[in-house]
Amino acid sequence: MLEHDKEEMARQAAWFDDKPQFQHQILSEESDAEAYAGHLSRARELTSQAVQSALRADNKEQAAGWELNSAWREDLFGNTLEAHEQAVQALSIAPDSREDEAVAGILLARTGDSTRASAIVKDLEKRYPLHDIVQSYWLPCIRAQIALMSKQPALALQHLEKAERYDTLFPQVTWYSHMPSLVLRAEAYSALDQPALGAKEWETILENPGIVQLSATAPIAKFQIARSLARQAGADKSPPSTRTRTAYQDFLSLWKGADNDIPILKEARAEFAQLQ
Repeated sequence: MLEHDKEEMARQAAWFDDKPQFQHQILSEESDAEAYAGHLSRARELTSQAVQSALRADNKEQAAGWELNSAWREDLFGNTLEAHEQAVQALSIAPDSREDEAVAGILLARTGDSTRASAIVKDLEKRYPLHDIVQSYWLPCIRAQIALMSKQPALALQHLEKAERYDTLFPQVTWYSHMPSLVLRAEAYSALDQPALGAKEWETILENPGIVQLSATAPIAKFQIARSLARQAGADKSPPSTRTRTAYQDFLSLWKGADNDIPILKEARAEFAQLQ
């Protein structure tokens, strides 16, 4: 079995050492692996190296993609300002990239910049009126995120109906999918005080490891499932179940060596403490 085989991972990474045109790929993969375990400081260092490596290889679109990959991670971990800055930086690197612009639109909306996100919606509509993925996935996701930030979760769910057929099919600008349509739908259900439905969306993410892979969405899904279970217990006025405690423990165990200053980790620890 090669899973969790660090020595084999190191050997595979070494293959890229004398291939500068591809080195940014493994640097970003290593960054994601560190972030998956909550090692955010190290992940940031590796992302910076990946971006610079891609720029040296004259691959601006992928350099922007690595910035966006990191921005998604920063937002999920609770670092909104950093996420916004990286989304803006990505747009400056590759302003004409279709997928990069789409992902940036979601992130800008998530970080409170709905004005710029709305401008991206208009631009994508104009540039790609017949592009099925843009019209059926990216635009619904950006619109849904704008609706969520405007406290309109029901409207967000309406937008996401169009994207549903791509939930577990469509990868983004990295080697796997952050599965934003599922994340947004889960957040909409949470905003509508329907944690059980939200939990199903998070569970779908974990049920598709071959798609989500090393995306930051995966570990955060573990925490959000635990949070959803706790909310359900609170709504029912029942004591937290063993399943709820186990769900928190699964996440905290995964991040046992994580950087202590990650906002979402602080929240998870505080919530778990309240269950004791």
